[in-house]
Amino acid sequence: MKICFQIILIFFSMFILSKIANSKSTDIQEGEKLYLEKKYNKAKIHFKKLVETGNSDAETMTGIMFLKGHGYKHDPIVAAIWFFKASIQGNNNAQLILGTQYLYGYGIKKDYVKAYKWLNLSSKSLDKKVSDQAIEFIKILKNYVGNKKFLAIKNSNQNLKIKSYNFK
Repeated sequence: MKICFQIILIFFSMFILSKIANSKSTDIQEGEKLYLEKKYNKAKIHFKKLVETGNSDAETMTGIMFLKGHGYKHDPIVAAIWFFKASIQGNNNAQLILGTQYLYGYGIKKDYVKAYKWLNLSSKSLDKKVSDQAIEFIKILKNYVGNKKFLAIKNSNQNLKIKSYNFK
């Protein structure tokens, strides 16, 4: 299951990289270019500057770098924190990845309520590919838990919380 999830995350990260590169500022594109050229330390420095301004795409890329161990030590827990930071700003790509982390318990405790909430937010993306993937993962969640429990999850009012982290 862990290998399956890692394959899914690799697919997501490549998909997200292509979306960011095609739709965002030249600042994020430059960092992406460095990342795709496997110049991870340069990309890390580039994204760090953007993260300091609250750029959610740079936060998402930082999360991907932690998740994959590119430029940082592999740490899916820290990756989840970066995805959370981007997600609360409305970054649908980060919401999609964070939702799948909760769905599979990768780096964070498996939590179907949080998985649903993040995936549901991501499913409202204007980007059809992101929205469609979120909907597919919601279907996977529904199959995991069954209809009755899924309705309870869907109607849950649980607030989303994550452990704080010192980002300096």
